[in-house]
Amino acid sequence: MYNDKSPEWWSEVLFSDEASVDLKVLNQEILCTKVSLGLAREILFVQDNAPAHLAKTTAKCLKDIKLKFLGHPRQSPDLNSIENI
Repeated sequence: MYNDKSPEWWSEVLFSDEASVDLKVLNQEILCTKVSLGLAREILFVQDNAPAHLAKTTAKCLKDIKLKFLGHPRQSPDLNSIENI
């Protein structure tokens, strides 16, 4: 995911606030995935309700790109099957 990023892109990451960079990456990745897979319908976004995922800026970003959520309890082992082994 990050191997193809330019030095300019990394300079933004290193010298900016992490949340805004994460939102840029999220927007780009979701939109690119929708286009490359030809997904015309709505996407159901699965997230674990970790504090960073509940930030106002994150919630606004996801609302702006019209994603619907499938919420889970915080730190749910159901989201990481390796934790059950």
